[in-house]
Amino acid sequence: GGMLINVQTTVDIFDGDGNFLGTQEIDDETATVAPSMSANGARASYFIEKLTSDEATRAGSLAPTDAGYVDHSGMMTDIEIKLIAEWLDIGAQYFNNPYHPDVPQN
Repeated sequence: GGMLINVQTTVDIFDGDGNFLGTQEIDDETATVAPSMSANGARASYFIEKLTSDEATRAGSLAPTDAGYVDHSGMMTDIEIKLIAEWLDIGAQYFNNPYHPDVPQN
């Protein structure tokens, strides 16, 4: 799983007779967010999709038509994306020496 983020929900308020009284914001709920990168490889990573497609969206993210949407395609060069993709494809190791005995095995 991924990190948790706050979710703000608007609920309608009704009286005992069913008359609409207004709305109320509830912001104490949480939702699980899937990680954007995967050590299972670049093809399994939303991060790579987001950097290479101007329409990449998934549940909980902004769509290209939403206010505040940012097109991330073009923010990195093809070489930079390839470097990150290759790093993900070898298991996203974060050690300089992958043969060091302290390196976790994927």
